[in-house]
Amino acid sequence: MSSLSAGILRGAALETRTRWHLWAVLVLIFVSVWNAFGNLTPGVGFWPNAVHSVVLSGVLSSCGMAGLAALTGGREQQRGLSYLTGMSSVPAWWLPGAQLLAMAAWASLAYGFVAVAVVVRVLFEAPAGEIGISGWLAGWCAVVAWTVLGYSVGRLWPSRFTAPLAAVVPFAVYVVHYDLVGHTGYLLFPFLDELVTPYSLPQDGLYAGQAIWLAGVAVAGAGVCLARLLSRRATVGLAGASLVLAVTGVAVLSPLHGRFHQPALSAAESARLSTVCTTSDGLAICVHPAFESALPELRDTFTDTAARLADTPARMTRLVQQERSSTPAPGTAPLYLDDLRPGRVEEAREELISSLTDFKACNLTQDNLRIAALTELVQQWLAHGRADASAVAGLPVPTPELRTPQQTINGWSSGQGGTWLSDHWDAFRTCTLSGQDFR
Repeated sequence: MSSLSAGILRGAALETRTRWHLWAVLVLIFVSVWNAFGNLTPGVGFWPNAVHSVVLSGVLSSCGMAGLAALTGGREQQRGLSYLTGMSSVPAWWLPGAQLLAMAAWASLAYGFVAVAVVVRVLFEAPAGEIGISGWLAGWCAVVAWTVLGYSVGRLWPSRFTAPLAAVVPFAVYVVHYDLVGHTGYLLFPFLDELVTPYSLPQDGLYAGQAIWLAGVAVAGAGVCLARLLSRRATVGLAGASLVLAVTGVAVLSPLHGRFHQPALSAAESARLSTVCTTSDGLAICVHPAFESALPELRDTFTDTAARLADTPARMTRLVQQERSSTPAPGTAPLYLDDLRPGRVEEAREELISSLTDFKACNLTQDNLRIAALTELVQQWLAHGRADASAVAGLPVPTPELRTPQQTINGWSSGQGGTWLSDHWDAFRTCTLSGQDFR
């Protein structure tokens, strides 16, 4: 038995030395790494997001490996060399077993290379969060399962059309199964185009259930491929093992009710995750550890704005990052920061300033651009300390009615502007400022 096992390993090693396999896998690795990097949250080091990016890139690896395995599985039949197997003294399942092992090794190499590349990339971002094991395992099981299924189909149906069709099927399943959201079937494969952030994490047990189910699928695929070549006892053993694994995986996934994310966090729960803080001029800014690198820019961006709001009802002493759907805690200004791409902190400040106005009331003044423009000039001052009428949206040429408010605003000191804004807060909040307010 040991000599037979050594022979299978030697056969698998020979199969992995095939040059066209190597080039195909190298191309697949390049495309998958590019895809994984594109799924990372820009500028943020967060391990759960990194794991999900690697898992999601597996859809391309699965497509490529399924097609490559199908091509390998039907190679002997297409070339008319199947009779050579009967002339050998080794068992009939030796060749497909070695080829299947080689394909699984190629799939593991491709997936592992993507995982290493993402880990190295994320390490430069001072990552936070738990790295976990089940997520990596679920992605690997998915790629291997599709590889095994592709090989089995290629061996059972050796046709020139088999490899292209086998390569398309994983992506087709990836697209079609979105119709199953809310059902357990949605969670059976880990290639889910969902966002993973510190405030929206995968449900507990999700990846573990997927890994167990997919292990059962892989064993079933191998059993189907080798069924006519193995003894009845071995075939029954493979069938039993695949059934146990598949049923166990589905049992783990069923209580999740077809939902990828954990339940939404409350405002208090969301704010408690922001444990890294800095203080500047009486303003405390707290963010999730994954966003710690943004603290200097946040301090420079929000400190002056907070000072300009100091005498208004919107005075803030704490700026806390939290989930977008949660309500801010009393006395706390919310910071909605999803990523750290260039310009994102500026956008967060603009979003905070925009939230100071009443959305419904301001919508009623949108038809009068001049009235809305006065509010926008004040918002510019809150953000930058100056107003520029030429930058007002919808007004290509500044009107005379805006020049006087612009001059008035640009002549304010921080204290003068804050006092004026406090006196005209209701008009600012409802977008009903008039030119008389600036005289």
